[in-house]
Amino acid sequence: MIPVPDYEFYTEVYGGTATEAAFGELLPAAASAVGWLIGFNEPQERHEVPCKRAVCAALDSYATTGTGNVGSMTIGSFSVSTGVRADSRTPDRAARDAA
Repeated sequence: MIPVPDYEFYTEVYGGTATEAAFGELLPAAASAVGWLIGFNEPQERHEVPCKRAVCAALDSYATTGTGNVGSMTIGSFSVSTGVRADSRTPDRAARDAA
């Protein structure tokens, strides 16, 4: 199981700035991104802090980019739609890169 940070670790040790509500909402996705990187390897005790930091980095990435592909957006009367390619840099990939 991946060691995950609590909000105190995230703000005081890592220096994260997401709100506590955003932290709680994004933590599962961030832990999943780090779990994807670790695969079936079981982290040892000495890896606890680096794993928590990786989850924090992934969480910050999700806080910036969101957790899904953006295919369109609207601001006021301006609207734009784009094609999202399967090989484009998705928020999941950005989170894994950050971790």
